[in-house]
Amino acid sequence: LIKEKSERNTLEMVSLEGLVAQGHLLRKIDALWIYHIYDFVEDFYCADNGRSSVGPVVLFKMVLIQRLYGIPSLQRIVEEVSMNIAYRWFPGYPLYEPVPHFATISYNFRRRFSEDTIEKAAMNLKKLAMRKWKAAHRQFFVAMSIAAFKKNPCCAAA
Repeated sequence: LIKEKSERNTLEMVSLEGLVAQGHLLRKIDALWIYHIYDFVEDFYCADNGRSSVGPVVLFKMVLIQRLYGIPSLQRIVEEVSMNIAYRWFPGYPLYEPVPHFATISYNFRRRFSEDTIEKAAMNLKKLAMRKWKAAHRQFFVAMSIAAFKKNPCCAAA
């Protein structure tokens, strides 16, 4: 039985929310971290320059995906977020919207966020996981070293 190639061009109405499995790790992290991450990146939002930019939460979430899933470079994480529904859902990008360029992520982590900020983000997530998650998930986050998250994500470009 051979399917027609024309079925690939079928227009379908879908919800990105419905395409990500309820038990997916990124859903669990989002539920755990959603309110806390905005609190500690609040100072990185510019209230008066009038231009839109990529929000700090998006940048942190993309680097977190990179670290969690062992994606070797920023160029590759941008490709993966573009193609993987769960990765796209986590930072909040609809299917029709382009994801940030890898240079945007690199620039922000080199110039805008200090090592202290990155470490605080990782420690905050780890602390929340320790308090709220079952043993299996806690062990996962304990195993995820701060050094891995803290490692400068912009060093590997290819």
